[in-house]
Amino acid sequence: MENTLIMFDCFGVILTETAEKFFKKRFSLEEALMIKNKYFVNADEGKVSLEKIASEIEKEYGYKKEDVISEFQENAKPILGTIELIKRLKKNYHIILVSNVTLGFLEPLFAKYDLDCLFEHEVKSCYLGIAKPDIGIYKHALSLYDNKFDKMYMIDDNQKNLDCLPELGVKGILFKDPDSLENTLKEEGLIF
Repeated sequence: MENTLIMFDCFGVILTETAEKFFKKRFSLEEALMIKNKYFVNADEGKVSLEKIASEIEKEYGYKKEDVISEFQENAKPILGTIELIKRLKKNYHIILVSNVTLGFLEPLFAKYDLDCLFEHEVKSCYLGIAKPDIGIYKHALSLYDNKFDKMYMIDDNQKNLDCLPELGVKGILFKDPDSLENTLKEEGLIF
């Protein structure tokens, strides 16, 4: 196995975004931004559960808590092209997940789609109390390994989550779609 680490974000890269679809369907841009700022930063840091957020949305906006949770789960679909790329990369490189996520939300999805087997480690913001773009989450991810890597990459669909990476010697790759990612990985010499 080559001495290369590749870190992957989850939502928008491996699974489709969940919150965006929900908010777009039900709220104005202003309302969606207010709800995200009010709840989801704390959720990513493990301070609030999706159940609590859904309860608050039910109280404030009248959407049933169970429907909110169900819709969030149903919106998360595998991005098959990315999953196939990870399976190919896993044969030669160290692959880990580094994702912002709410307590208890990712586990059932990963079980449903059999995704745990893709990663050596899963670094989830809610269990650390640190969310991207805080550099601390990446430092934690790197601390899981004793060795120094020759090359390190982070693949994320949000540029602000990549901006701090050069400080750690990690090359950020902005995810657009699986085909673009494959081309970038070929350019980097990671896929032949």
